[in-house]
Amino acid sequence: MEKKVEFGAKTIATVFLVASSLFALYTSGFGLLSALTQRSIHWILMSAPIFLLYPARKESKGKISVFDVLFTAATIISGVYLALTWEKNAMRVVDPSLFETIMGIVMIIVVLEACRRSIGPAMAILAVIFLIYAYFGPYFPGLLRHKGFSVVDLVSFLYGTTEGIFGLPMGTSATYIIIFVLFGSFLAKSGAGELFVDLALALTGRLRSGPAQTTILSNALMGIISGSPVANVVTTGSFTLPLLSKVGYPIIHGAALLAVAATGSMFTPPISIICF
Repeated sequence: MEKKVEFGAKTIATVFLVASSLFALYTSGFGLLSALTQRSIHWILMSAPIFLLYPARKESKGKISVFDVLFTAATIISGVYLALTWEKNAMRVVDPSLFETIMGIVMIIVVLEACRRSIGPAMAILAVIFLIYAYFGPYFPGLLRHKGFSVVDLVSFLYGTTEGIFGLPMGTSATYIIIFVLFGSFLAKSGAGELFVDLALALTGRLRSGPAQTTILSNALMGIISGSPVANVVTTGSFTLPLLSKVGYPIIHGAALLAVAATGSMFTPPISIICF
């Protein structure tokens, strides 16, 4: 029974992820939707699988709980509501409705829980601290004091604008990063991605620090076509990290080297020239 439940969760998550890929490919080819619509749909399709693949507790691995279903439903409902009503909400001259505020609170809770499940509690706790600071600003001393935000204003800003949850990072993820990640996955699966590593290895393999320089050069070459550090890590990391581990680099050092090399690849022409 447990295997059936786990299989069902993975199947549903796969449907969401395939849909997110198709959505990204469609909008990149036929034109993007409005900012909040594009980003909210992207968020729904990418975050709903988190509650199916990452259990609320480690000991419940392989089992879908009621909370997992509720969080998945909350993700879909709050995201769809924003996608359908953002234009009306943007034109209003009064405070948001009670239902919109509730949807915003639900979205904030969903984001915090998805963050906790996927990358750990530290980031979620930090976000909660800043939310508390935004609300209780008038009670802080000295330079930390500010006039504060009401719950309605705070929720409306985070949920209903392009400067909160659905700001620039979400927009970059929904329009650029996902395309580059898909392209990197295509390269990795087709074997074309190995060409960059092989070329870098051929040029630097005989040097004493060959594997490290291979990592740097392969990321620089990938930067020519991607310009995205995240996409570069996904694409080249599957080849370079095992290579670094094989020759004796500690996994932490290898990961740090890959991260720095991928970040530096942003400045590889021609995409960097276009951006600047």
